[in-house]
Amino acid sequence: MATSLLFTGSSFATLTTVNSTATTTILPSDSTYDRRIYGISQTQASATASTATVLLNNGSSNFSIGLGPAAGTSINVTTDIFGNSTLAPVFQKQKDANGVPYFNLPTGWSILVTQTTNATINYLVFGEKYN
Repeated sequence: MATSLLFTGSSFATLTTVNSTATTTILPSDSTYDRRIYGISQTQASATASTATVLLNNGSSNFSIGLGPAAGTSINVTTDIFGNSTLAPVFQKQKDANGVPYFNLPTGWSILVTQTTNATINYLVFGEKYN
């Protein structure tokens, strides 16, 4: 990651629907830009409870960083993964000048999840691209 970041003027939002226990990419790698993540949420789309393990991938290896909040059995309930008590120590260590927490994801890195059940859950990741 660079010693300073220059905002490219490009924000992003990626929505991924997961309905299996396979490890699934919710934010693909970007070979051009570093990214600043401002939020990750999950929205329950089925009545099956599930817990997600969140992983970072550096282009060759997965690193488990912790369990996300357990999705319940109520449909259309959104929970915050980015600010979850078990993941905030990783995702919210840095804050911008306005006090907004963020996580810098280097070029070539991605974010993945593995669920404990085949529940249908939508994952939203959003932020900005930087040079």
